[in-house]
Amino acid sequence: MENNNNQNPAANNNMVVGILSYLGLLWIVAFIIHGNGKTAFGAYHIRQGLGLLIMSVAIWILLTIITMLFFSMGMIGIVGILSSLLWLIILILIILGIVNVAQNKMAPLPIVGPMFEKWFAGIQ
Repeated sequence: MENNNNQNPAANNNMVVGILSYLGLLWIVAFIIHGNGKTAFGAYHIRQGLGLLIMSVAIWILLTIITMLFFSMGMIGIVGILSSLLWLIILILIILGIVNVAQNKMAPLPIVGPMFEKWFAGIQ
């Protein structure tokens, strides 16, 4: 049976790499796939996704420390609000990144995206 799909395989790879770049540890899979057929589009989203992954880990560590401090003071409610707000921001950034991939855009994430481009400029 003949495949009538006219889509370019490189474009499909770009979409897969782009979307996986924003999905936490699946960033590693995106990086490996990108290594087999490097494109500027894939590299761009890998840089943005790596920055988001590192930011998420940093927030997790920070919230763990803050939780321990505030728990000992009996003010855990404040941490819950802060935690919810920070994870909501991360989720919004993930969604914005995936939307950019779906729209075939190389647009930086709000506020943090330009920093990620500078920090991870070596990823090509």
